[in-house]
Amino acid sequence: MKKKISILATLSFLGCSSSSNNFTLKGKIAVFGSVPHTYIGIKDSKSNRIFKISNASKFNLSKLQNHTVQIKAKLEKEPIGPGFPAVISVVKIEK
Repeated sequence: MKKKISILATLSFLGCSSSSNNFTLKGKIAVFGSVPHTYIGIKDSKSNRIFKISNASKFNLSKLQNHTVQIKAKLEKEPIGPGFPAVISVVKIEK
């Protein structure tokens, strides 16, 4: 229960850190999950949390696998639990 509260508190802080609900993440782009339920995401280097990227094809992030990037993102969906990470949409990539 404490873990869920800390995750929600972290995401709430990240989501409210700027006036436009955008926040900055720095981490490694990778493919997560198992076939047929794979997705492109980013593993935050500070918190070691994984975020699913909903618009990865728009920014061609599959070519940036295993690269560390800094992105501006918007939180779309809170994490549900293990195996269901928070969903974000990328606003801007800062390599």
